[in-house]
Formats: sequence, C-alpha cells, structure tokens
Amino acid sequence: MDEHALNILLVDDDEVDVMTVQRAFAKANIANKVFVAGDGIEALQLLRTDGVPTARRLVLLDLNMPRMNGLELCMTLRGAGLAGSCRIVSKAGRPMSSGSPACVPAWSG
Repeated sequence: MDEHALNILLVDDDEVDVMTVQRAFAKANIANKVFVAGDGIEALQLLRTDGVPTARRLVLLDLNMPRMNGLELCMTLRGAGLAGSCRIVSKAGRPMSSGSPACVPAWSG
C-alpha cells in the first residue's frame, strides 16, 4: 500500500451506515484500508493498541452511539494524549448545535 495512504477508522454502530460508507469508497475507487469499530470503546481500544497503524490516521466518527458516544471518545482521546495522532471527521444521525455545551470540551484546543 502507498506510504501516503490514510489509515481510516470508521466508528459507527449502524451496520447500514458502515456498509454505505464502504460502498461509497469502493464506487469512488478509494482503496485505503478501512478499520471498523462499533462504538467509542472499540475505537479507543484499536487506537490505543495500534490496531489502526499510527501513521496518517483519519477517524470517521458517528456522534450518536451506545456505550461511549463520539463526543466522549474525543474527550477521552484528548485526555489520553491520543487526539494529536489522528484527524477526526464527525457526523450525527440527528442535528446537533455546534455551540452546544457538550461540543465545547471535546473540540476546543
């Protein structure tokens, strides 16, 4: 694989959404390796144990999940010093206000 390829971690509890992303990547000829975690706890384990290679990490993150949601994962990564090792793109199944108090601790520098 190309040394400049992204290591993509898709974090989503909805199997249909996971399949949709995988199909979209295939249709767009995106050949990057996609690792999948069903919630924030699984994602955290993959990121802590290098289950996802440390170089060029991109996390596609659902915010609304059971056990550990996306905001909780972001705050945990930040607290553990792992937030700098990846770029995070988030999505939510329902609208969220970017100014909501829950977003501030997870995203502020």
